[in-house]
Amino acid sequence: MINGVAYVGIRGLGNPNTNFDWHNLTNPARNPNYPSGVACGIAVDEHANGANIEISTITGQVWETFCDVDNPTPSLDCGTAAVGDQHPWVQIIPGPLTAPALRAPARDMFLQKPQATKPGFKNRSGKVPTGKMPGAQHTVPKDNKHRG
Repeated sequence: MINGVAYVGIRGLGNPNTNFDWHNLTNPARNPNYPSGVACGIAVDEHANGANIEISTITGQVWETFCDVDNPTPSLDCGTAAVGDQHPWVQIIPGPLTAPALRAPARDMFLQKPQATKPGFKNRSGKVPTGKMPGAQHTVPKDNKHRG
């Protein structure tokens, strides 16, 4: 989205990559019912040679339109001005009821997690091998690399 105008694009991922094929989805002749002036977010998801485009608004509404995908080209068909070939925006009901509350972290909590310390022995599980006494030395200190 740029200044409330919704765009969708596609490009080929071959070698070399192709340029994007961009479409303005706010054109009322091709995509009637666009929620102008209140759109604040956009999502695109592909489904079986089609792309669904959802717009969220500052008032919590969700609107959707679609484009057909021609994969070999690649290109998008997002509707034309011809009657019967328009891809109108349709409001999704129900949309989200309320926006989730923002969680503001306390200033003094920033990076307060203590640093983890590494044990000085190879056996980090802290378990005593079966048949050994708890006081038995069953670990090798890190500084003793020789195991022969």
